[in-house]
Amino acid sequence: MANLINLEIAVDTGTLFEEYPNLSRNDRKPTTIDPSYCYMIGAPGTVVEGQATEAMTLALCDDDKEAIAAIRWRSLSLSGNSDTAAVLYDIVRSTRTQSLLGEVQSYGAAGDVPIPILVNGRQTDPPSFSDVETQDYYLEAAILRFGVASLRVRLYLTTPDPQNGMPMLAGYVQWPAVLNLTKVGKT
Repeated sequence: MANLINLEIAVDTGTLFEEYPNLSRNDRKPTTIDPSYCYMIGAPGTVVEGQATEAMTLALCDDDKEAIAAIRWRSLSLSGNSDTAAVLYDIVRSTRTQSLLGEVQSYGAAGDVPIPILVNGRQTDPPSFSDVETQDYYLEAAILRFGVASLRVRLYLTTPDPQNGMPMLAGYVQWPAVLNLTKVGKT
């Protein structure tokens, strides 16, 4: 088990926009959406139940440290944020959950992503890559204790501006998520 757990949240923005045409424009009162539009995904060795759902069980080692582990959440739309985008801006912990998870912090970092070089619109064999600098953005919280954490995951959604193609705010959404933080023993 790792001390850092990466969870990706994929959002079906295309269907969501059809089902919720009037999304909230208030980040403090986002539209609550059905969890079936969001898929939380993690490494199989850590996620023991609930892969690609809103209710996930994580297996964590207890190394007798101050914090058991940390969770990093990232998000994207099913289009890979290339057309519409889903961006995390907050994860609200229930009052009871505040003793299980530390304060949620946001972070950004630069990194290189290998992008295939295309020749005549196709990848070469073997593939060639060029590094493209990109920005990584995620939310993170320390896991302080084992138990069931109730969360409200908040995202803002963007669509391309019809005038210039730049991203523009489409609205704010939230969905309920549950993490069951279970102990598997010492490493």
